Amino acid sequence: TGGMRIQHRMHLDASAGGSINTKTAEEVKELIEQMCQNEYNMSNERTSKTTGVLQLDKETAYQKEIDLLKRKLEKATLGAEVKKVQETC
Repeated sequence: TGGMRIQHRMHLDASAGGSINTKTAEEVKELIEQMCQNEYNMSNERTSKTTGVLQLDKETAYQKEIDLLKRKLEKATLGAEVKKVQETC
């Protein structure tokens, strides 16, 4: 542990519930592996949440586009019907 930066050493000590000097090499290795796994899991959770928000924004945009096209189609259809009625009158 002599080659570690102080902030990393403090982080390991806090995660170990005390000084890592009281732990075996195997316990320290397991602790570091667990810390890495936790960081990886937290990173993936943040990424997936962001993706969800972006996906929701895309879906909202698509829905608005569909609504706009529906309105245009309804206007065009209604206009054609009015024109047809006017021609017969």
